Amino acid sequence: MKARTLLQALFATALLPTAACNVSLCPTVLAPGITIQARDSVTNALVFGFLTATVTDASYSDTRAITIAQRDTATALLQLAAGRAGNFHVVVRDSLHATYTRDNVRVNSAICGGAQTVAIVAKLQPKPH
Repeated sequence: MKARTLLQALFATALLPTAACNVSLCPTVLAPGITIQARDSVTNALVFGFLTATVTDASYSDTRAITIAQRDTATALLQLAAGRAGNFHVVVRDSLHATYTRDNVRVNSAICGGAQTVAIVAKLQPKPH
């Protein structure tokens, strides 16, 4: 009886790693590793117009360029590094503000692979006139 209980326990333990990441339960779309919302550091208003953002981790780099209209606040979020964990350097640029940089943005791996999204609010400093 004890040998059978031991075998059952060993069998159940062997199945734990596969149960933790049941592929059928994992999302089919990879979440962004980093999302960025650009705001003016003085007014806290969303930054509109043409923006670029780049995230870099070792030899990996991802860049997004977007034009955000004032009436279109729903798309004012840049999404980068889809499904990618790592330690990132972030750069955000637009024509009216100084370049925003942030180092050591840590994105952790998700249970089924991919990434646990890190949300950044980039406070951009206005350029002097």
